[in-house]
Amino acid sequence: ESLRNVFALLPENAAIDDRYRVGFLSILSGLLESHHHQEASVITHKISEVVPQFPSAHLFGGLLSLRAGETQQGQVSILRAIRLDPRIQDSLDDRLSALGLDRLAVPQVSRALPFDPTSGIAWMQLAEAFSELGAPIEAAESGLEVYGRTTERAPVRVLLTNVCQKLANTGRLDLAAIVFEQMILLDPEYAIAHLNLGKI
Repeated sequence: ESLRNVFALLPENAAIDDRYRVGFLSILSGLLESHHHQEASVITHKISEVVPQFPSAHLFGGLLSLRAGETQQGQVSILRAIRLDPRIQDSLDDRLSALGLDRLAVPQVSRALPFDPTSGIAWMQLAEAFSELGAPIEAAESGLEVYGRTTERAPVRVLLTNVCQKLANTGRLDLAAIVFEQMILLDPEYAIAHLNLGKI
């Protein structure tokens, strides 16, 4: 809890240097070695919420979720980690193997890999994986990254429109409006985005 409080005091979007990373991994290792898996999962997810730009918290939170049988949440967290630090995908097989799992246990993660942050296709695959996992905000963020990296916009237009519909259906009209506004900024000729924003 003390480490979580330290993270909570960091400025928004602060860089996570090695001091925090080592402290986090040390405490996490201690919890796991003493078989406090539930406590490790709770504190890891809390830290990832407080410091969303900390890839290690997302990664280990995802692995702990998989260990607990929470496959959907586990895959979302792992994809968040890879989106923040694509190098994580290089050791993912070893991480899964340590849990007695393989890529078959994380089909949506496998679908999104390999992830190359310079590729529009890779961002599209990531957005589709987030969408399938019921993570519309992450799907929208990743989908918006497709713009500027590809000239083929039809697939991402459909995906983002569907994501906005999911957001609207769950009462998050403000977020749906923001996504449509961003789409219009990036793709001003997309008439459906203008229409749907007007409806909202």
